[in-house]
Amino acid sequence: VRPGPSFSTALLAVSLEGRVTTTAPCRDVDASRLSCYYQVTVTGSYSQHALLDGIATRTTSFSVFPGSVNPTGSSSSGAALTVATAGVTAQFAVRARDEFTNPLSVGGAPYSATLGGTIGGRQQVVVASVTDLDTGSYLVNYTATVAGIYSIYLVLFNINAAGAPFADLLVQPGPVSAARSTVWGGGLFGGLLGQALTFAIQPRDRFDNLVPPGGPLFNVSVSPAWNLERPLQVE
Repeated sequence: VRPGPSFSTALLAVSLEGRVTTTAPCRDVDASRLSCYYQVTVTGSYSQHALLDGIATRTTSFSVFPGSVNPTGSSSSGAALTVATAGVTAQFAVRARDEFTNPLSVGGAPYSATLGGTIGGRQQVVVASVTDLDTGSYLVNYTATVAGIYSIYLVLFNINAAGAPFADLLVQPGPVSAARSTVWGGGLFGGLLGQALTFAIQPRDRFDNLVPPGGPLFNVSVSPAWNLERPLQVE
């Protein structure tokens, strides 16, 4: 701005209008120059208005674009951040953003993701795959086979992304597998005539995870090794 030798900041007012509205403070550089400054943190189209002694001078337009991708500005969403099923691939989405959480529209950010948890006294680690959609969005896929509680670690430039690590991810057992379920009890080996015999079944999924009660019932049949006068009763 070059208003002339006797110009003062008291006569100049500069404002910005767009997705947000703000003013641009000005300061004297010397007798004939002023410097006006502003910081816009929200992307979009803006107009700059200048009033000289209350009279509009000119209006200029410009656009504000996102800055560089920032780990702490990123956002993640999807049910797979909190629950998954053993043996079933789960997926959640990541949106790359700058330090002011403005979404980016290009890819190229080197996100990485892993799951970790101590289950049954053993450390479990699952490496997830990250797919870059080249739109600023990323898809994270993982398949855990051991049921239990995990944390999801989402990292960019060796820094945890916003919200990470995501704790308390519950990986539930899969469907009951008859082939992997276990059976025990004295009733498996016979007993006295007329005496009720019992045995127990522990349901498991195909990865040997214990399946809690409340699932589908087992169909149990007992076949005698010889002909009987009365059929066996199974409950």
